Amino acid sequence: NVLDKLNGLKITKEVIDGLNLGYMTNYLATPVFKNGKLINIARYNINKDPNYPKVRYNENTNSGDIVPFDIWKKDFRATVICEGEKDMLVARSNNFNAITLTGGSQSSLQSEYFEYFKDRDVYICYDNDDAGVRGAKKLYKDLQRHCKNVYVADISSVCVETKEDVTDFFVKY
Repeated sequence: NVLDKLNGLKITKEVIDGLNLGYMTNYLATPVFKNGKLINIARYNINKDPNYPKVRYNENTNSGDIVPFDIWKKDFRATVICEGEKDMLVARSNNFNAITLTGGSQSSLQSEYFEYFKDRDVYICYDNDDAGVRGAKKLYKDLQRHCKNVYVADISSVCVETKEDVTDFFVKY
């Protein structure tokens, strides 16, 4: 059932295997590794069960960690920062060097990661809603002095509905 949902989102087997995705009690589980150590697990309510939150993380963990950091830090193609794990998985399945931050659109990137953005071109592609716009502007301000170039991508000309996102861009449109 979960694999069918991932296939419906056009998430590739290579991304599923490469990011070690799993399933934990109603959640798609994306492990968060940092320098080879498991530091968190992002859980996405893939079944959209109203009895569960949309996204959960391990207790007592930081927000603003990069997912998938260990893969991304070795890939110097342009970076696309997505608002959430599902969007990052879809963008990666479409051959983008995509990452996301734990904690959602309002999280701040942990300062220890800034050095990894040196000489990189970065595109922030958050959801088409007020929280996404605010989060993208905030992240832009945080990154502008650390990147070669940083841009905020406006998906609203394609994803015209409020709250549409990278997944809608690739799956719906």
